[in-house]
Amino acid sequence: MSRNERQREPATGPGGTRDESGFSMRASHFWLGAAALVVLIFGGIWLAIPAAETRHRLTAPSGNIWLDVGEMCGPSSCGQIVVLDFPAPDGGRYRNPCETGLREDHPVFVTVSADWAEDENSVTLTYADADGEGGTITLELAVDCAV
Repeated sequence: MSRNERQREPATGPGGTRDESGFSMRASHFWLGAAALVVLIFGGIWLAIPAAETRHRLTAPSGNIWLDVGEMCGPSSCGQIVVLDFPAPDGGRYRNPCETGLREDHPVFVTVSADWAEDENSVTLTYADADGEGGTITLELAVDCAV
């Protein structure tokens, strides 16, 4: 076979294998990966922006009991929740929701503090919204947080 009769083979080089049009497969993978990375970064930023919600963990002086106090807000309402977390006999933990009686349409648990009874069977929560307006809730744990 002479030089002119040989079949032309696709060129290869540092950019990877090239097809007849000269398109590099590795370059296409690079651009596809770069586009995916940009989408992931913007998606992560979007998901990292929290909704209008608050979350607090208030621990009793003994350290055995705590309350998770929070709220999730939608466009026109908020749902306030308090969850009692206490030790189970088997060494695990029980979690019981507590009835607060709150039905607010804006975040009211922006700041929350707890004043625990000496026996830790009740707690008074003092809460305030972003404007400093709020109130208090006294929870009898055996009654308000019973399942």
